Amino acid sequence: MTSLPPLVTSLAEARDAVLAFEREVRRSPDLASRLAYSRAWIALKSEGEWRYAFARWAGFRGLDAATYLSVSEQLDGRRSDAVLSAWFAPVADPRRHDKHMRRLREMFLRHAQGQAPNARTRFLEVAVVEGGGEKEQEKQLVDLLEAVYRNLSVPAQAAFRRRIGS
Repeated sequence: MTSLPPLVTSLAEARDAVLAFEREVRRSPDLASRLAYSRAWIALKSEGEWRYAFARWAGFRGLDAATYLSVSEQLDGRRSDAVLSAWFAPVADPRRHDKHMRRLREMFLRHAQGQAPNARTRFLEVAVVEGGGEKEQEKQLVDLLEAVYRNLSVPAQAAFRRRIGS
């Protein structure tokens, strides 16, 4: 069994994952063939252009196409979503959502995928201000810990509280 990659721990790591996604899609027809199946996408503006990645991809550190394809069935999208919620929020504006769908369809066509994106696709965009000093990094860490905590079972939450002394 292949070991699972670690979850991202910062917005910078999530950004790196998103930026790596399209490069890996260009290299891997097998990864490209899975584009239409994802319902949760991270949308990130970089260098004036929108970049997209599966939320399940963006929530894990250091993925490449081969690794993703070998472990994708074992990756927990709920854990990925929980981690990403520290920095990304759902796109609520229908016009904005439609623009993302149009750009996503264009991406599909660039990678020879004629199938349309899943009709229930949702997009998450960056919702925190990047940069800042240590206080911002500490806030991000606390947000990440809270997101992970909320995804734990009740017994695991109790064990967590005991370990941190509250």
